Amino acid sequence: MFTFTDEPNRMDFIDRTSGDRLILFYRTPSTEDRFGYENGKVKRKKGKVINLTGQMRRQYGLAIITGLGEGCFGKPRLDMNGKPCLDKNGKIVIDPVSSDPDSEHFDPDWKQYLKKYAAHLIEALAVRVFEEPVLAVPPMDDDETEPDDIEGHDDEDAEDDTKPDAEDATGN
Repeated sequence: MFTFTDEPNRMDFIDRTSGDRLILFYRTPSTEDRFGYENGKVKRKKGKVINLTGQMRRQYGLAIITGLGEGCFGKPRLDMNGKPCLDKNGKIVIDPVSSDPDSEHFDPDWKQYLKKYAAHLIEALAVRVFEEPVLAVPPMDDDETEPDDIEGHDDEDAEDDTKPDAEDATGN
């Protein structure tokens, strides 16, 4: 059931850059957000068509993100001179970054870190939320409560639908 609410939504990703499972929380975009996103993707200037899709993905994706999954993101701990602190093995010490003001790891700049270092996550969220928000499915039989043949949404695919299908990986 689609619920009309302002409660945050959750999107899990497997980030191919870090290899980690990451979680972003986001608000449901308003109708105005959806129109602004679509209308802002293309602009005409002096008879030329300018594609602004990437910019709209970053702008609107960042606008709807409301939080980070606890323990999913971190930043190097810095010394008084602004240099990364090292542990006894010479590795950079990473401190967790939280978007929750009640967390001991809260950092008010968490959105700026996403914008600077993880624009690919912002864009991936925008694609899923603004460009692919629904999945067409075959009609249900009268006795069904959920269709059991939704392509790409069975239990196995729910774990990680970022992996290409075997058919796709071979180019067939």
